[in-house]
Amino acid sequence: MRKICFLGCANLKDSGIIGLVSQLSCLEEIDVGSTNITGQTLRDIVTICLNLRTVNITGCKKLNNHDDLVLKKNNINVEAGEDVFRFHLMPDYNSDLPKITHSVLKTRSTLSLHKVYRYLFKKLQEANVEEYLGDETVENVILILCNGAVLETSMQLKQVKDLHWPFDEKLLTLTYRRKDTLRKETL
Repeated sequence: MRKICFLGCANLKDSGIIGLVSQLSCLEEIDVGSTNITGQTLRDIVTICLNLRTVNITGCKKLNNHDDLVLKKNNINVEAGEDVFRFHLMPDYNSDLPKITHSVLKTRSTLSLHKVYRYLFKKLQEANVEEYLGDETVENVILILCNGAVLETSMQLKQVKDLHWPFDEKLLTLTYRRKDTLRKETL
């Protein structure tokens, strides 16, 4: 194996990553973006993986500004930076649900849609949407979509953009609507 991706695996600790890469000393690329690794892990990876050419450390909050120097000193390409992801969340074009925000939302690209759903549910409950839902709870009747595709809660925002958003120059736009509205349109 020459490439491995731990992108967004926030629960994976330094020792876990080192344990895995020590069995893969021929790695050329490793993506540890948005994990909780420390500078010590980068130093260890460099000594274990002698063929390493590229490391992504974007969004690693426990790294200091100078931790990437160990990679650069070993002529390893470093992909780094702040992991800031901006998107819109608004009612679908034919939805009767209210708009919950008038601004662009900002988070990390590895945020799961599960958390976007939770945010949406909270905002809709604050907006007193019971009149739109009848006897159902918000969680049972709302869907989030991108370009008409219903999104699974396990997806990350980055995956949604890569799979469903063909517009590089525009911010990702997610829409929401009631499930029963979706069924009526597809019949």
